[in-house]
Amino acid sequence: MKTQTCNRVFFDAPLPEPNVNIAKCLRLGIFAASLAAIQTVCAQYTDLYNSNSSADFSINDGSSWRLGSYDGQVYAGSINSTNNNLHIQVVGNNSNIGEFSEAVTAHDIDYTIGSVEGSSWGRTLYFNGGAYATGDMAFENTSDSGFVIQLRGGSRTFRISGDFNVGVNSNASMIIHSAQSGWQVGGDFNIGTRGKFYISGSSTSSFSVSGVLNIGGTTLDLAKHDSGGSGEKNELIGGLSGSGRLQIGNTATSHNLAFTNQGVSEFSGTYATQNGVGERLNITMNANSDSGRQTLRFNTVADYTDERGFSAADLGNVSVQWGELNLGMHSGMGAGALSISGANSTFSVAGVDGNAEGGTARFASLDWQGGAIRVDFTELAADRIDVAGELNVSSPADCALVLNVSAIDLGLWLEASKASYLDYTILSFDAESSNLTLEMANEMLSHDVEINAQILEGDFANGLLTVRLSMVPEPATVAAILGAIALALAIRRKAR
Repeated sequence: MKTQTCNRVFFDAPLPEPNVNIAKCLRLGIFAASLAAIQTVCAQYTDLYNSNSSADFSINDGSSWRLGSYDGQVYAGSINSTNNNLHIQVVGNNSNIGEFSEAVTAHDIDYTIGSVEGSSWGRTLYFNGGAYATGDMAFENTSDSGFVIQLRGGSRTFRISGDFNVGVNSNASMIIHSAQSGWQVGGDFNIGTRGKFYISGSSTSSFSVSGVLNIGGTTLDLAKHDSGGSGEKNELIGGLSGSGRLQIGNTATSHNLAFTNQGVSEFSGTYATQNGVGERLNITMNANSDSGRQTLRFNTVADYTDERGFSAADLGNVSVQWGELNLGMHSGMGAGALSISGANSTFSVAGVDGNAEGGTARFASLDWQGGAIRVDFTELAADRIDVAGELNVSSPADCALVLNVSAIDLGLWLEASKASYLDYTILSFDAESSNLTLEMANEMLSHDVEINAQILEGDFANGLLTVRLSMVPEPATVAAILGAIALALAIRRKAR
Protein backbone atom coordinates (compact mmCIF):
# COMPACT_ATOMS: atom_id res chain seq x y z
CA MET A 1 0.00 0.00 0.00
CA LYS A 2 1.37 3.36 -0.98
CA THR A 3 0.38 6.80 0.15
CA GLN A 4 1.16 10.06 -1.60
CA THR A 5 2.21 12.99 0.53
CA CYS A 6 3.50 16.49 -0.15
CA ASN A 7 6.35 16.99 2.28
CA ARG A 8 8.13 20.24 3.17
CA VAL A 9 11.91 20.22 2.97
CA PHE A 10 13.49 21.38 6.25
CA PHE A 11 16.87 22.83 7.10
CA ASP A 12 18.74 19.54 7.09
CA ALA A 13 17.36 18.05 3.88
CA PRO A 14 19.29 18.84 0.69
CA LEU A 15 17.48 20.83 -2.01
CA PRO A 16 17.32 19.45 -5.53
CA GLU A 17 19.83 20.83 -8.00
CA PRO A 18 18.29 23.77 -9.91
CA ASN A 19 17.61 22.99 -13.56
CA VAL A 20 18.06 25.36 -16.47
CA ASN A 21 14.53 26.76 -16.25
CA ILE A 22 14.92 27.50 -12.54
CA ALA A 23 18.22 29.21 -13.22
CA LYS A 24 16.50 31.39 -15.81
CA CYS A 25 13.78 32.25 -13.32
CA LEU A 26 16.40 33.23 -10.77
CA ARG A 27 18.13 35.43 -13.31
CA LEU A 28 14.78 37.05 -14.02
CA GLY A 29 14.36 37.72 -10.31
CA ILE A 30 11.39 35.39 -9.75
CA PHE A 31 13.09 33.96 -6.70
CA ALA A 32 10.15 33.38 -4.35
CA ALA A 33 8.13 31.34 -6.84
CA SER A 34 11.13 29.22 -7.79
CA LEU A 35 12.02 28.55 -4.16
CA ALA A 36 8.44 27.50 -3.38
CA ALA A 37 8.54 25.07 -6.31
CA ILE A 38 11.81 23.58 -5.06
CA GLN A 39 10.69 23.22 -1.45
CA THR A 40 7.43 21.39 -2.15
CA VAL A 41 8.23 17.80 -3.00
CA CYS A 42 5.46 15.34 -3.79
CA ALA A 43 6.51 11.72 -3.45
CA GLN A 44 5.20 8.19 -2.98
CA TYR A 45 5.81 6.56 0.41
CA THR A 46 5.44 2.84 1.11
CA ASP A 47 3.98 1.87 4.52
CA LEU A 48 5.92 -1.04 6.04
CA TYR A 49 5.03 -2.79 9.30
CA ASN A 50 6.91 -4.97 11.77
CA SER A 51 5.37 -6.50 14.88
CA ASN A 52 8.21 -8.07 16.80
CA SER A 53 8.67 -9.84 20.11
CA SER A 54 12.38 -10.64 19.82
CA ALA A 55 15.21 -8.38 20.85
CA ASP A 56 16.40 -7.55 17.36
CA PHE A 57 15.56 -7.76 13.70
CA SER A 58 17.28 -6.57 10.55
CA ILE A 59 16.11 -3.26 9.12
CA ASN A 60 17.19 -4.16 5.60
CA ASP A 61 15.78 -7.71 5.52
CA GLY A 62 12.57 -7.56 3.51
CA SER A 63 11.20 -10.63 5.31
CA SER A 64 11.13 -8.55 8.52
CA TRP A 65 8.47 -6.30 7.04
CA ARG A 66 4.84 -6.49 5.94
CA LEU A 67 3.15 -4.32 3.37
CA GLY A 68 0.24 -2.10 4.39
CA SER A 69 -0.48 -3.67 7.81
CA TYR A 70 1.08 -5.84 10.51
CA ASP A 71 -0.42 -8.96 8.89
CA GLY A 72 0.11 -7.90 5.28
CA GLN A 73 2.24 -9.68 2.71
CA VAL A 74 5.99 -9.96 3.15
CA TYR A 75 7.96 -7.08 1.64
CA ALA A 76 10.60 -8.09 -0.87
CA GLY A 77 12.70 -4.93 -1.08
CA SER A 78 15.14 -2.89 0.96
CA ILE A 79 13.66 -0.37 3.37
CA ASN A 80 16.74 1.73 4.00
CA SER A 81 15.20 4.56 2.04
CA THR A 82 13.47 7.88 2.58
CA ASN A 83 10.57 6.51 0.48
CA ASN A 84 9.39 4.26 3.33
CA ASN A 85 7.16 4.88 6.33
CA LEU A 86 8.25 2.47 9.06
CA HIS A 87 5.70 1.26 11.63
CA ILE A 88 7.34 -0.82 14.37
CA GLN A 89 5.27 -2.45 17.11
CA VAL A 90 6.96 -4.12 20.06
CA VAL A 91 5.27 -6.95 21.98
CA GLY A 92 6.55 -9.33 24.65
CA ASN A 93 8.80 -9.05 27.68
CA ASN A 94 12.37 -8.45 26.55
CA SER A 95 14.64 -6.06 28.38
CA ASN A 96 16.28 -5.21 25.07
CA ILE A 97 13.38 -4.23 22.81
CA GLY A 98 15.40 -3.48 19.71
CA GLU A 99 18.94 -2.95 18.51
CA PHE A 100 19.67 -1.66 15.03
CA SER A 101 23.31 -1.79 14.02
CA GLU A 102 22.70 -0.24 10.61
CA ALA A 103 21.62 3.35 10.10
CA VAL A 104 17.84 3.76 10.10
CA THR A 105 16.78 6.08 7.28
CA ALA A 106 13.13 6.53 6.34
CA HIS A 107 10.39 9.10 5.79
CA ASP A 108 8.17 8.56 8.86
CA ILE A 109 9.28 6.34 11.75
CA ASP A 110 6.54 5.22 14.14
CA TYR A 111 7.67 3.15 17.15
CA THR A 112 4.84 1.78 19.30
CA ILE A 113 4.81 -0.32 22.48
CA GLY A 114 1.91 -2.66 21.72
CA SER A 115 2.00 -4.85 24.83
CA VAL A 116 4.31 -5.51 27.75
CA GLU A 117 4.63 -8.23 30.36
CA GLY A 118 6.05 -7.92 33.83
CA SER A 119 8.28 -5.01 34.75
CA SER A 120 8.14 -2.15 32.30
CA TRP A 121 11.10 -0.06 33.48
CA GLY A 122 14.36 0.40 31.68
CA ARG A 123 13.90 -1.44 28.39
CA THR A 124 16.67 -0.49 25.99
CA LEU A 125 16.30 0.46 22.34
CA TYR A 126 19.55 0.92 20.42
CA PHE A 127 20.00 2.90 17.23
CA ASN A 128 23.72 2.23 16.95
CA GLY A 129 23.90 3.65 13.44
CA GLY A 130 21.74 6.68 14.20
CA ALA A 131 18.37 7.53 12.69
CA TYR A 132 17.18 10.01 10.08
CA ALA A 133 13.52 10.68 9.30
CA THR A 134 12.80 13.01 6.40
CA GLY A 135 9.24 13.16 7.72
CA ASP A 136 8.11 12.65 11.34
CA MET A 137 9.21 10.35 14.15
CA ALA A 138 6.95 9.16 16.97
CA PHE A 139 7.28 7.01 20.09
CA GLU A 140 3.98 5.81 21.56
CA ASN A 141 2.74 3.41 24.23
CA THR A 142 -0.59 1.67 23.69
CA SER A 143 0.08 -1.19 26.12
CA ASP A 144 -2.08 0.21 28.98
CA SER A 145 1.03 -0.05 31.19
CA GLY A 146 3.69 2.54 31.96
CA PHE A 147 6.84 2.12 29.92
CA VAL A 148 10.36 3.52 30.09
CA ILE A 149 12.72 3.37 27.10
CA GLN A 150 16.46 3.78 27.41
CA LEU A 151 16.91 5.27 23.94
CA ARG A 152 20.55 4.99 22.93
CA GLY A 153 22.37 5.90 19.77
CA GLY A 154 26.04 5.77 20.66
CA SER A 155 27.84 8.75 19.15
CA ARG A 156 25.10 9.31 16.56
CA THR A 157 22.65 12.18 16.21
CA PHE A 158 18.93 11.76 15.61
CA ARG A 159 17.90 13.93 12.67
CA ILE A 160 14.21 14.55 11.98
CA SER A 161 13.11 16.94 9.25
CA GLY A 162 9.51 16.99 10.46
CA ASP A 163 7.98 16.65 13.95
CA PHE A 164 9.12 14.45 16.83
CA ASN A 165 6.36 13.12 19.12
CA VAL A 166 6.60 11.40 22.50
CA GLY A 167 3.42 9.98 24.03
CA VAL A 168 1.12 12.21 22.00
CA ASN A 169 -1.23 9.29 21.16
CA SER A 170 -0.38 6.99 24.07
CA ASN A 171 -2.86 5.47 26.52
CA ALA A 172 -0.15 4.96 29.18
CA SER A 173 3.02 6.74 30.20
CA MET A 174 5.81 6.87 27.63
CA ILE A 175 9.08 7.88 29.27
CA ILE A 176 12.25 8.22 27.19
CA HIS A 177 15.71 8.43 28.68
CA SER A 178 17.65 9.76 25.72
CA ALA A 179 21.37 8.92 25.56
CA GLN A 180 22.78 9.65 22.14
CA SER A 181 25.04 12.36 20.80
CA GLY A 182 22.39 14.90 19.82
CA TRP A 183 18.99 15.82 18.45
CA GLN A 184 18.22 17.89 15.36
CA VAL A 185 14.49 18.40 14.80
CA GLY A 186 13.37 20.48 11.84
CA GLY A 187 9.72 20.69 12.90
CA ASP A 188 8.05 20.71 16.34
CA PHE A 189 9.06 18.60 19.33
CA ASN A 190 5.85 17.46 21.05
CA ILE A 191 5.75 15.82 24.48
CA GLY A 192 2.18 14.63 25.04
CA THR A 193 0.33 14.37 28.33
CA ARG A 194 1.44 10.72 28.57
CA GLY A 195 5.04 11.43 27.62
CA LYS A 196 8.17 12.47 29.48
CA PHE A 197 11.59 13.19 28.01
CA TYR A 198 14.93 13.07 29.82
CA ILE A 199 18.08 14.16 27.98
CA SER A 200 21.24 12.47 29.17
CA GLY A 201 23.51 14.73 31.17
CA SER A 202 26.58 12.77 30.09
CA SER A 203 25.92 11.42 26.57
CA THR A 204 23.91 14.13 24.79
CA SER A 205 25.99 17.07 23.63
CA SER A 206 23.54 19.04 21.46
CA PHE A 207 19.80 19.61 21.21
CA SER A 208 18.11 21.78 18.57
CA VAL A 209 14.47 22.20 17.53
CA SER A 210 13.68 24.53 14.64
CA GLY A 211 9.98 24.55 15.51
CA VAL A 212 8.23 24.81 18.88
CA LEU A 213 8.86 22.50 21.83
CA ASN A 214 5.42 21.71 23.29
CA ILE A 215 5.16 20.23 26.80
CA GLY A 216 1.75 18.76 27.58
CA GLY A 217 1.66 19.18 31.34
CA THR A 218 4.51 16.76 31.92
CA THR A 219 8.33 16.73 32.35
CA LEU A 220 11.37 17.77 30.32
CA ASP A 221 14.73 17.16 31.99
CA LEU A 222 17.56 18.97 30.18
CA ALA A 223 20.20 16.83 31.91
CA LYS A 224 19.18 13.57 33.50
CA HIS A 225 21.47 12.57 36.34
CA ASP A 226 23.36 9.59 34.94
CA SER A 227 26.95 8.49 35.25
CA GLY A 228 29.40 11.32 34.56
CA GLY A 229 28.66 14.44 32.59
CA SER A 230 29.80 18.00 33.22
CA GLY A 231 30.45 21.32 31.49
CA GLU A 232 28.25 23.51 29.31
CA LYS A 233 25.38 22.24 27.15
CA ASN A 234 23.60 24.18 24.43
CA GLU A 235 19.90 23.90 23.60
CA LEU A 236 18.42 25.80 20.66
CA ILE A 237 14.64 25.87 20.25
CA GLY A 238 12.15 27.87 18.21
CA GLY A 239 9.83 28.43 21.17
CA LEU A 240 8.60 26.74 24.35
CA SER A 241 4.85 26.20 24.81
CA GLY A 242 2.52 24.40 27.17
CA SER A 243 2.93 23.61 30.84
CA GLY A 244 4.73 21.21 33.13
CA ARG A 245 8.08 20.68 34.80
CA LEU A 246 11.33 22.01 33.36
CA GLN A 247 14.18 20.52 35.37
CA ILE A 248 17.91 19.80 35.44
CA GLY A 249 18.93 16.60 37.19
CA ASN A 250 22.66 16.75 36.57
CA THR A 251 23.80 19.97 38.20
CA ALA A 252 27.42 19.36 37.19
CA THR A 253 26.23 20.68 33.83
CA SER A 254 25.19 24.23 32.96
CA HIS A 255 22.81 25.02 30.10
CA ASN A 256 22.49 27.79 27.54
CA LEU A 257 18.88 27.70 26.37
CA ALA A 258 18.49 29.95 23.31
CA PHE A 259 15.09 30.85 21.85
CA THR A 260 14.85 31.51 18.10
CA ASN A 261 11.10 32.15 17.90
CA GLN A 262 9.49 33.16 14.64
CA GLY A 263 6.07 33.45 16.30
CA VAL A 264 4.53 33.63 19.77
CA SER A 265 5.03 30.90 22.39
CA GLU A 266 4.10 30.70 26.06
CA PHE A 267 5.13 28.26 28.79
CA SER A 268 3.66 28.25 32.28
CA GLY A 269 5.10 25.74 34.71
CA THR A 270 7.90 25.14 37.19
CA TYR A 271 11.67 25.06 37.14
CA ALA A 272 13.74 22.99 39.54
CA THR A 273 17.14 21.35 39.82
CA GLN A 274 18.50 18.49 41.88
CA ASN A 275 18.84 19.84 45.44
CA GLY A 276 17.87 23.33 44.20
CA VAL A 277 21.33 24.22 42.85
CA GLY A 278 21.02 27.64 41.22
CA GLU A 279 22.35 29.32 38.07
CA ARG A 280 22.38 26.12 35.98
CA LEU A 281 20.11 27.57 33.26
CA ASN A 282 20.99 30.62 31.16
CA ILE A 283 18.30 32.02 28.86
CA THR A 284 18.87 33.90 25.60
CA MET A 285 16.15 35.43 23.43
CA ASN A 286 17.39 35.81 19.85
CA ALA A 287 14.30 35.64 17.63
CA ASN A 288 14.27 34.83 13.94
CA SER A 289 11.76 37.61 13.25
CA ASP A 290 10.56 40.89 14.72
CA SER A 291 7.34 39.11 15.73
CA GLY A 292 9.17 36.48 17.77
CA ARG A 293 7.91 36.51 21.35
CA GLN A 294 8.48 34.09 24.24
CA THR A 295 6.67 34.15 27.59
CA LEU A 296 7.98 32.09 30.50
CA ARG A 297 5.96 31.94 33.72
CA PHE A 298 7.78 30.06 36.49
CA ASN A 299 5.39 29.23 39.31
CA THR A 300 6.36 28.20 42.81
CA VAL A 301 7.03 24.50 43.35
CA ALA A 302 7.38 22.38 46.47
CA ASP A 303 10.21 19.88 46.80
CA TYR A 304 9.56 16.66 44.90
CA THR A 305 11.24 13.39 43.94
CA ASP A 306 11.85 12.26 40.37
CA GLU A 307 14.47 9.53 40.78
CA ARG A 308 16.39 12.31 42.60
CA GLY A 309 15.35 15.07 44.99
CA PHE A 310 14.37 18.33 43.25
CA SER A 311 13.84 21.84 44.62
CA ALA A 312 13.04 25.24 43.13
CA ALA A 313 16.16 27.00 41.81
CA ASP A 314 17.34 30.39 40.59
CA LEU A 315 18.03 31.06 36.91
CA GLY A 316 21.43 31.98 35.51
CA ASN A 317 21.99 34.91 33.17
CA VAL A 318 19.19 36.26 30.95
CA SER A 319 19.94 37.96 27.62
CA VAL A 320 17.53 39.61 25.16
CA GLN A 321 19.15 40.26 21.78
CA TRP A 322 16.21 40.25 19.36
CA GLY A 323 12.49 39.79 19.85
CA GLU A 324 10.47 39.96 23.05
CA LEU A 325 11.01 37.99 26.24
CA ASN A 326 8.36 38.11 28.98
CA LEU A 327 9.65 36.51 32.16
CA GLY A 328 7.58 35.72 35.23
CA MET A 329 9.22 34.67 38.51
CA HIS A 330 7.62 33.32 41.66
CA SER A 331 8.51 35.17 44.85
CA GLY A 332 11.41 32.85 45.73
CA MET A 333 13.16 33.02 42.35
CA GLY A 334 16.01 35.23 41.21
CA ALA A 335 18.49 35.30 38.32
CA GLY A 336 22.02 36.39 37.45
CA ALA A 337 22.76 39.22 35.05
CA LEU A 338 20.09 40.68 32.76
CA SER A 339 21.39 42.11 29.49
CA ILE A 340 19.25 43.85 26.85
CA SER A 341 20.69 44.84 23.48
CA GLY A 342 19.57 45.44 19.92
CA ALA A 343 17.03 47.89 18.55
CA ASN A 344 14.43 45.12 18.15
CA SER A 345 14.70 43.67 21.66
CA THR A 346 12.10 44.01 24.42
CA PHE A 347 12.10 42.68 27.97
CA SER A 348 9.03 42.62 30.15
CA VAL A 349 8.04 41.08 33.46
CA ALA A 350 5.13 38.61 33.28
CA GLY A 351 2.74 37.58 36.00
CA VAL A 352 2.92 33.99 37.18
CA ASP A 353 -0.82 33.35 37.52
CA GLY A 354 -2.29 32.55 34.13
CA ASN A 355 -2.61 35.68 32.02
CA ALA A 356 -2.29 38.06 34.96
CA GLU A 357 -0.05 41.06 34.47
CA GLY A 358 2.10 42.52 37.17
CA GLY A 359 4.99 40.78 38.82
CA THR A 360 8.55 41.22 40.06
CA ALA A 361 11.74 39.92 38.48
CA ARG A 362 14.98 39.92 40.46
CA PHE A 363 18.48 40.11 38.94
CA ALA A 364 22.01 40.42 40.23
CA SER A 365 22.82 43.15 37.69
CA LEU A 366 21.46 44.88 34.57
CA ASP A 367 23.43 45.85 31.47
CA TRP A 368 21.20 47.84 29.11
CA GLN A 369 22.82 48.43 25.73
CA GLY A 370 19.70 49.08 23.65
CA GLY A 371 16.09 48.07 23.08
CA ALA A 372 13.16 48.46 25.44
CA ILE A 373 11.90 47.50 28.86
CA ARG A 374 8.10 47.46 28.80
CA VAL A 375 6.27 48.00 32.09
CA ASP A 376 2.66 46.78 32.23
CA PHE A 377 0.25 48.38 34.70
CA THR A 378 -2.89 47.43 36.56
CA GLU A 379 -4.89 49.64 38.89
CA LEU A 380 -3.12 48.34 41.98
CA ALA A 381 0.34 47.35 40.73
CA ALA A 382 2.89 47.48 37.93
CA ASP A 383 5.73 45.30 36.72
CA ARG A 384 8.86 45.75 38.77
CA ILE A 385 12.53 44.85 38.27
CA ASP A 386 14.81 44.61 41.31
CA VAL A 387 18.54 44.89 40.54
CA ALA A 388 20.77 43.98 43.47
CA GLY A 389 24.07 45.15 41.99
CA GLU A 390 25.38 47.18 39.06
CA LEU A 391 22.99 48.87 36.65
CA ASN A 392 24.63 50.16 33.49
CA VAL A 393 22.86 52.05 30.68
CA SER A 394 25.02 52.60 27.60
CA SER A 395 23.01 55.41 25.99
CA PRO A 396 19.52 56.66 26.89
CA ALA A 397 18.96 57.51 23.21
CA ASP A 398 19.12 53.77 22.39
CA CYS A 399 16.98 52.61 25.32
CA ALA A 400 13.25 53.02 25.91
CA LEU A 401 11.40 52.60 29.20
CA VAL A 402 7.88 52.00 27.90
CA LEU A 403 4.99 52.64 30.30
CA ASN A 404 2.29 50.39 28.90
CA VAL A 405 -0.92 51.98 30.14
CA SER A 406 -3.61 53.83 28.23
CA ALA A 407 -5.06 57.19 29.22
CA ILE A 408 -8.54 55.63 29.25
CA ASP A 409 -7.54 52.98 31.79
CA LEU A 410 -5.65 55.45 33.96
CA GLY A 411 -8.60 57.83 33.92
CA LEU A 412 -10.93 55.07 35.12
CA TRP A 413 -8.51 54.08 37.90
CA LEU A 414 -8.15 57.67 39.08
CA GLU A 415 -11.90 58.11 39.09
CA ALA A 416 -12.42 54.88 41.04
CA SER A 417 -9.82 55.83 43.65
CA LYS A 418 -10.93 59.49 43.74
CA ALA A 419 -7.29 60.54 43.34
CA SER A 420 -5.50 62.96 41.04
CA TYR A 421 -2.48 60.70 40.59
CA LEU A 422 -1.20 57.15 41.24
CA ASP A 423 2.39 56.19 42.20
CA TYR A 424 4.11 53.00 40.99
CA THR A 425 7.65 51.79 41.81
CA ILE A 426 8.87 49.99 38.70
CA LEU A 427 12.61 49.60 39.37
CA SER A 428 14.93 49.29 42.35
CA PHE A 429 18.70 49.49 42.05
CA ASP A 430 21.90 50.19 43.94
CA ALA A 431 22.35 53.92 43.41
CA GLU A 432 26.05 53.77 44.29
CA SER A 433 26.89 51.22 41.57
CA SER A 434 24.61 52.60 38.86
CA ASN A 435 25.32 55.10 36.11
CA LEU A 436 21.60 55.86 35.68
CA THR A 437 20.77 59.50 36.34
CA LEU A 438 17.41 61.20 36.69
CA GLU A 439 17.97 63.00 33.40
CA MET A 440 18.71 59.72 31.61
CA ALA A 441 15.62 58.08 33.09
CA ASN A 442 13.39 60.96 31.96
CA GLU A 443 14.86 60.78 28.45
CA MET A 444 14.07 57.07 28.22
CA LEU A 445 10.43 57.38 29.32
CA SER A 446 7.85 56.55 26.65
CA HIS A 447 4.10 56.72 27.33
CA ASP A 448 0.66 57.80 26.16
CA VAL A 449 0.74 61.51 25.25
CA GLU A 450 -2.41 62.10 27.31
CA ILE A 451 -0.65 60.86 30.45
CA ASN A 452 1.70 62.92 32.56
CA ALA A 453 4.54 60.78 34.01
CA GLN A 454 6.80 62.22 36.67
CA ILE A 455 9.76 60.43 38.27
CA LEU A 456 9.89 61.12 42.02
CA GLU A 457 13.31 62.63 42.78
CA GLY A 458 13.36 61.63 46.44
CA ASP A 459 12.75 57.97 45.68
CA PHE A 460 15.26 58.02 42.82
CA ALA A 461 18.03 59.25 45.10
CA ASN A 462 17.38 56.20 47.29
CA GLY A 463 17.56 53.71 44.39
CA LEU A 464 13.86 53.54 43.55
CA LEU A 465 12.40 54.57 40.20
CA THR A 466 8.86 55.57 41.08
CA VAL A 467 6.60 57.11 38.46
CA ARG A 468 3.66 59.34 39.37
CA LEU A 469 0.95 59.04 36.71
CA SER A 470 -1.75 61.64 36.19
CA MET A 471 -3.87 62.89 33.34
CA VAL A 472 -2.74 65.68 31.04
CA PRO A 473 -5.40 68.42 31.40
CA GLU A 474 -7.95 68.44 28.57
CA PRO A 475 -7.74 71.37 26.06
CA ALA A 476 -10.76 73.09 27.61
CA THR A 477 -9.11 72.98 31.01
CA VAL A 478 -5.84 74.31 29.60
CA ALA A 479 -7.72 77.19 27.89
CA ALA A 480 -9.49 78.07 31.15
CA ILE A 481 -6.15 78.13 33.00
CA LEU A 482 -4.54 80.36 30.36
CA GLY A 483 -7.60 82.67 30.45
CA ALA A 484 -7.40 82.97 34.20
CA ILE A 485 -3.68 83.85 34.00
CA ALA A 486 -4.36 86.52 31.35
CA LEU A 487 -7.15 88.03 33.46
CA ALA A 488 -4.92 88.14 36.52
CA LEU A 489 -2.19 89.95 34.56
CA ALA A 490 -4.67 92.50 33.19
CA ILE A 491 -6.00 93.24 36.71
CA ARG A 492 -2.43 93.70 37.94
CA ARG A 493 -1.62 96.19 35.16
CA LYS A 494 -4.76 98.25 35.96
CA ALA A 495 -3.86 98.36 39.61
CA ARG A 496 -0.54 100.00 38.68
